[in-house]
Amino acid sequence: MSEIKLTPSTQAVLQAIWGGYNWGVAIIKESGVSMTTVYDTLRRLRKAGWVTEQLEPVELMHELGRPRRRIYHLSPTALEALGWTENVALPAGVATPPPHIDQPTAELDFILDAQVYETTGGVDPDGSAGS
Repeated sequence: MSEIKLTPSTQAVLQAIWGGYNWGVAIIKESGVSMTTVYDTLRRLRKAGWVTEQLEPVELMHELGRPRRRIYHLSPTALEALGWTENVALPAGVATPPPHIDQPTAELDFILDAQVYETTGGVDPDGSAGS
């Protein structure tokens, strides 16, 4: 295991994971750190033994109709080094998003609806014929 330098970006990533934002996009949004920096930081944290990862259960992927998420957890080593307690609010291996992270915005809904409308030859997303 290597030593971890606790830069502001590393601290933000660790705090996001500890707070339950435990998959890539959620970590990026919660931490405010760029995608490249988040994934570089996660790689260093895994190598140092501070973070473990696992894929969500396949059943959850099918149930939610989206790709499997890689879930990150702080290791006992990290928790001890940081003086934090384990966050037991989330079941292991399941990404449980805080409500504002996983909900599309109204603007995104509109864009997606417009794309569906275009690709269906004028049929609205609700299945009715366009005007």
